[in-house]
Amino acid sequence: MNSLTPMHDADSWYRTEQYSCPYHSAVTSVCSASLSMMVVGLRTKRGYCENENYDACPLFLSKMLRKKG
Repeated sequence: MNSLTPMHDADSWYRTEQYSCPYHSAVTSVCSASLSMMVVGLRTKRGYCENENYDACPLFLSKMLRKKG
């Protein structure tokens, strides 16, 4: 078995392909990952929201840290 092939049992990991932020809305400029429902600008959307780089976004990271607690 190829060690790089993800397995789908209880003891293994697998990655779902997510190409944009799950908190991003194409309809509004409001970030639902933000506590204050902050409006994000076009530059931020291009840099984080609308591509697979969303996991480097400070708003996304803070949301994930709040969920862990």
